Amino acid sequence: MTYNHARDWHVWSPDGTQIAFVAGENEEEDLYVIDVQTGAVMPVVVRPGRDVAPSWSPDGQRLVFASDHDGDLDLYIVSLPR
Repeated sequence: MTYNHARDWHVWSPDGTQIAFVAGENEEEDLYVIDVQTGAVMPVVVRPGRDVAPSWSPDGQRLVFASDHDGDLDLYIVSLPR
């Protein structure tokens, strides 16, 4: 599920229960989280542009990632539901 022939960005959560990953092609890449135990995939950021290079906060409650959705490459932080 995390395979992307252009890039393969994926990173395990600190507690090992989830994987944040990027899926898409060309200039449209979105950020998702998959629950390792159930296989359930949750879209985190789905919008025009590229959302790439995810990294977990130490407590596993937030993801930081780079996005160019507004035309410039910036860093963003998103809180995840519990």
